[in-house]
Amino acid sequence: MNYRIPTLSNVPFRVLPTLEDLGRGRAEVTLRVRNDIPNTSCAANIILSLSVPKSTAAASLEAIPSVAAQARSAEFIASEHRVQWVLKKFQGGSELAFVARLTFHPWASPPLKTEFGPCSLDFEIPMYSVSSLQVSSSSSSSSSSSSSSSGGCIGRGRGSGNREGEVGVVGGAAAAAVVRGGQSQQQQQQQQQW
Repeated sequence: MNYRIPTLSNVPFRVLPTLEDLGRGRAEVTLRVRNDIPNTSCAANIILSLSVPKSTAAASLEAIPSVAAQARSAEFIASEHRVQWVLKKFQGGSELAFVARLTFHPWASPPLKTEFGPCSLDFEIPMYSVSSLQVSSSSSSSSSSSSSSSGGCIGRGRGSGNREGEVGVVGGAAAAAVVRGGQSQQQQQQQQQW
């Protein structure tokens, strides 16, 4: 997901970084990641990545608490100057800390704080809708006026505040979703202003 948020809003994750200089060409970066989705859901295929200074020679990576059963990998990618953790699953309502202990080349000058970052977090949240619009039923119909054999379907759903909306999906392999309704008048006005 890519987020563009003009105001403060609820985002699925919060990342709190801390940087500690350990002296003698070493530093420790801790990324605390809080999963703010409901605890009934979980995120999948999470990739947490942090750019590190070019003078980084080695890195020791760990996750706290240990997520060995969930972790696919934790690695320092020297050619791209970044560290990366990959998780299979991250339960909603929980928090993990990712620690990178970095060692820098002895010939390099100490890195500046601005050389760390940015941090990126890629994830999937199956069966979770940020807009709170849920499809409660759907029906399928084929379109005979179309030159291709693509069909379509329309469904009804409810969003937050019991607002009803319609969801229409058209096309074959390159399907597109259209959402009508399901938003308050205030949200529709805000979108028109942008």
